[in-house]
Amino acid sequence: MAIIDEKGVHRRLKIMLGSETLADDYIRRYGYTIHIAKVNGLKFAQEYREQIRRGPVVPVEAPANDFSDPIFEIQVKCPACYMTQIPYWDQKARSLASFLDKFQMPSYKPMGTFRAVDYNLIAVTICPQCLFASPDKKDFICRDPARNNEIPPRLHQGDLAQILAAADNRTSIMEESGVDVTTDNLFARERTPKAAILAYQLAIERARIESTRNVTFSLFKMGGYSHKQALIARTYKLEETPYLEAALECYKQSFERSNAPGLQYEGNTLYQIIALNLRLGREADAGTFLAVLEKTKAEATSPDTNFTRWYNSTRELWSDRDSDDLWAS
Repeated sequence: MAIIDEKGVHRRLKIMLGSETLADDYIRRYGYTIHIAKVNGLKFAQEYREQIRRGPVVPVEAPANDFSDPIFEIQVKCPACYMTQIPYWDQKARSLASFLDKFQMPSYKPMGTFRAVDYNLIAVTICPQCLFASPDKKDFICRDPARNNEIPPRLHQGDLAQILAAADNRTSIMEESGVDVTTDNLFARERTPKAAILAYQLAIERARIESTRNVTFSLFKMGGYSHKQALIARTYKLEETPYLEAALECYKQSFERSNAPGLQYEGNTLYQIIALNLRLGREADAGTFLAVLEKTKAEATSPDTNFTRWYNSTRELWSDRDSDDLWAS
């Protein structure tokens, strides 16, 4: 069974509850296992007591079921610390249409009678106990309803042991981020853009550990996560350049280390490197990698359709590099 560092758990509870006194109270009541419902209950009780002191409480009627909500929730288990009942939010079928920008990053528009939700803000699921984070359900332990058994995660136990051991480092990142876990709703559906960027940073830290163990696609994923941070920053008028820089560095490392093997992924990675260099005003660097792409195509005995698609998209991007509206959404 996984062992959680008690000091690390206390630090996380202090951040989530906003008070060392409440963190101590939680541990006295429930021990060193974090249950998000119990955290919220303790926090609500404290807020209720404070409101009583301030004046009369006006009851609020619970809203009816929102059938226009394009999101549904399932419960998953953390593969690192085995915490259960972690909410994972997914899209209902045919509820949100995705539109890709020049970086192939999706934005979402509602379909039919569904209401608008920016799925990018809630795509990353975070374990509140050890801060394991991923936007991919396959990285968690899920339940197979047909067979009534657990579906194991795809990560190796050695990777998960190291990820769990680095939980305190992820706590430090959360503390230094400037995100208020409560008001920015890090663990809730109403996640703010700042909290969403932190959620992807926690996913990056998980993938970084995988990259030290040479896990395939780990660097490629880190590039994608950084790219999502840039998209969120751009959408909500925050500074995106640091995230574009980070994405570029990850994609370059992924290409150099063949972290995303296969011709189609080489084409995808080179496209991202060239697009990012152009976006950052480094046309000469983009041209260097365009030559690498041309060489890769020339040396391929039989380029598959996916590589050809990335090649054609890159050539089109290069041809339009001087267009004023190249990066318009």
